[in-house]
Amino acid sequence: KAQADALSQTATELAIAIDTVRDWLNTNDRLQLALGKIQELERQLKSQDEVVKRFQQQKLAANQVHSID
Repeated sequence: KAQADALSQTATELAIAIDTVRDWLNTNDRLQLALGKIQELERQLKSQDEVVKRFQQQKLAANQVHSID
C-alpha cells in the first residue's frame, strides 16, 4: 500500500508538472518558472524512487524471513 501511495503521489506530481508547463509556455519568464518546477519535481521523483526502493527491500527482507520459518 505504501509503495502504491508513493507511486500515486509521484504520478500526481508529474501530471501537475505537465499541466504547469502547458500553462506557462506563453512567455520565457513563465517557462523558466516551469523548468524550475520540473527540476523540483524531478528531485521529488528521485526521492520517491528511493522510498519505493526501501519499501521493496523491506518487503523482500520480510519475505525472506517468512520463507525461513
